[in-house]
Amino acid sequence: MPLALRPVCPYFEVFDMPASLAFYRDALGFEVVSASPLAASGAPDTHGWAWLRQGGAELMLNTASDPDAERPAAPDPTRAVGHADVHLYIGCADVDAMYAHLRGRGLDAGPPHVTSYGMREVSVCDPDGFTLNFLSRTDVAVAAESDADDAVASRSPVTSRGGSPATSEIPGAVPEIPVQDVAAATAYYEQRLGFTLDWGGEALGLAGVSRGRCRLFLADPRYREAYGNVGPTLTWLNLTSKDDVDALYHAWNASGARVMAAPESKPWGLHEFTAADLDGNLLRVFYDVVTAGRDLRSDRAGARLTSFAPQFLVDDLARSVAYYRRLGFDFGEPWGGYYAIGVRDGLELHLKAAPKHEMAQQAVYDAERQRRRAHEHLDAAAGVDGIEAFYARCVANGATVLRPLGDTAWGTKDFYLEDPDGYVLAFGGRPVAR
Repeated sequence: MPLALRPVCPYFEVFDMPASLAFYRDALGFEVVSASPLAASGAPDTHGWAWLRQGGAELMLNTASDPDAERPAAPDPTRAVGHADVHLYIGCADVDAMYAHLRGRGLDAGPPHVTSYGMREVSVCDPDGFTLNFLSRTDVAVAAESDADDAVASRSPVTSRGGSPATSEIPGAVPEIPVQDVAAATAYYEQRLGFTLDWGGEALGLAGVSRGRCRLFLADPRYREAYGNVGPTLTWLNLTSKDDVDALYHAWNASGARVMAAPESKPWGLHEFTAADLDGNLLRVFYDVVTAGRDLRSDRAGARLTSFAPQFLVDDLARSVAYYRRLGFDFGEPWGGYYAIGVRDGLELHLKAAPKHEMAQQAVYDAERQRRRAHEHLDAAAGVDGIEAFYARCVANGATVLRPLGDTAWGTKDFYLEDPDGYVLAFGGRPVAR
């Protein structure tokens, strides 16, 4: 598609670049894709600007003051007034693993909790007070953790185009494996296969076991009677490398598990072996050699980001939705009448109605917006395939252009827009070859 957008990239002005890099790069596992030269002092990490990436998530950091000038003793409170209102909602495959990782790095993250809109979430603030919310969909029944008014006032939902809670991807399926004796089966999976019992047992007739991101349900005949499902079954376990397959084989074989044969690289492109449980159910462990590009490895402390969306506070939600629809975003019904999510090319933009006339420092906010507009300080930056066609569409649809399409010093073209609330958006991409 010629107008396909690449990931939206939030842009943060920060007080202390080394502290911000220590947070995002060293603690959260972002890599520095590009950065401006170091300050004249040559001190480590004293860049004026840095572009970061982790998985499909991107972020740009820029120092609020000149990196070659003497930095103020403390952040300017008039420039940081809105930081507490900025929340990034980041899809995360394993919220509990992320929480353990954050605490292990000494970060002040609150414990994971289930929100009123059906997400499991953990939050942490960066050194400048911007809030990062890591979240995933949960199948656990949602219990109100506060009354409805508090939930609406303090939390923002993540919804699909249809307006219902959703994540950017479907979570891994959980097979229900038929067993004769839940207690005996659970013991086998724990002692021989290295799984952990998460819940349930003999009294229920159903038990949930897990190992890493793999979850299985073990169900006895009494529990399965209503459904009529019988065994034995075959479950495929997709590991992330040939070495992982071999290592799991050796571990299971040494523990006395019922391993059918040693791993082999098959003509159909899988490196695999098969094991059985006490009831004859088969576990076929494999690595997909042919399509290794679809590797599911989570290379940062067991946590993988799945989305990274900016949240804009807007005066008039309907007006903002109409504006971004002109840029090609699709919206479902707003959640609670105050929160809407636009989707384009698999990317999301979150809009939250929060009228600025209610802010205690309206004049400060207006002055900050004017300063950002004058100096072309960005609120978000997006890469575009087909930049000329996208620019022509924006102009034709009446978008407010701050800077028209033009060449950059690094061989691309870009242009700047301003939305109805004064947010500055940059779009850039390589021009079409002539």
